[in-house]
Amino acid sequence: FLAAPGPWLLSGRAFTGTTATALLAAALAFWLLADEYPSRLVGGALFAGLAVGVRPQLAAVVLVAALIVGRRAAARQRWLAAAVFGGLVLLWALVPTVAAGGPGPLWTALTEHAVAHASQLDEAARGLAGSGLARSLGGTAPAVVWLILFHLGMIRLVRSRGWGKLSPILVGVLLPLLVVTYLLSNPAHTRYAVPMLAFTAGFVVAGLEVLLRRWTWLAVAGFAAAAAAGVVPQLTAYRVTVSPPVAGLEAAVAAAEARAGVLVVDPTLHAFWLLREAERPIPVTVLFDRHLSDTLHDPRTPAGWVFLLDATGGRAEPLRRPLHLFSTSIPLMRTLAQDRFLEVAVVEAIPSGGSAPVPGLRETDTVR
Repeated sequence: FLAAPGPWLLSGRAFTGTTATALLAAALAFWLLADEYPSRLVGGALFAGLAVGVRPQLAAVVLVAALIVGRRAAARQRWLAAAVFGGLVLLWALVPTVAAGGPGPLWTALTEHAVAHASQLDEAARGLAGSGLARSLGGTAPAVVWLILFHLGMIRLVRSRGWGKLSPILVGVLLPLLVVTYLLSNPAHTRYAVPMLAFTAGFVVAGLEVLLRRWTWLAVAGFAAAAAAGVVPQLTAYRVTVSPPVAGLEAAVAAAEARAGVLVVDPTLHAFWLLREAERPIPVTVLFDRHLSDTLHDPRTPAGWVFLLDATGGRAEPLRRPLHLFSTSIPLMRTLAQDRFLEVAVVEAIPSGGSAPVPGLRETDTVR
């Protein structure tokens, strides 16, 4: 797993996928022992319920795996495991329902998000070259090698251990993961590849063993060391460098405060504003605007309003305003990021006849 460059960086970020993957792995470890130790079925149900609580999208994976494992267990163990899992799922459903003010507001928010999510799936790239799997492994060639070794290892293990032992992983985990990742999500996002890498890595090692026999351990250690040598220096830089959204938000707050103005924030940066507000209150009026470009160009927008927007992929170019760009030059970040937050721009609303820069900022203010 650590021979893939992606997990080195992705596992340290605030994504639910990594934690949920670890919990799902724990559930599977319990369930694979359920034939010999029936009580392990309940322990697996506990971890599976926690995994769904952390990332509800894994519910399909958990349910299929549970059905495969549960059909071989005694009725009492099945019912007890179902009660533990069901109780946790009800708890996870109850908490956001109460927080949202009832099932109605929660359902409205969920349906709006689902519609917005589905509308973007048509634009998703589904080829191997641009997939999160290939990007996490360092390119198309390593991804092809990974997939070949996975199939070699799968054939070897099915022959040696039997289909019944491996079906919870192959049919219960990897097949639903494939559907969730490639049909219900954007497969180009690298963070969605973390579970796929985790649950195929063992088969890849088995595939290597077909080719290398007793030298397999040396190859695995070598690949992991090579990945570490390439990633750890960048990972260290990532840890100690202020990220573009944080740096941009601080600069935008300072500029808005200097002008006693209003800070208008791109809704995609809402989480960064929440973090900053939790640490210490922002002393200016903050608005969230989904139509930043229109508002910025509107002559009625008061001078002195400061805009903070995600400029990744040249999204700030059409604004034609004095821009103050905060960016990252860490190569791995540009490969593994979700094409967001790599460049953040601070822009000031200026009357049609003016071109004054934002006070407190310099054109050279760029995070490298």
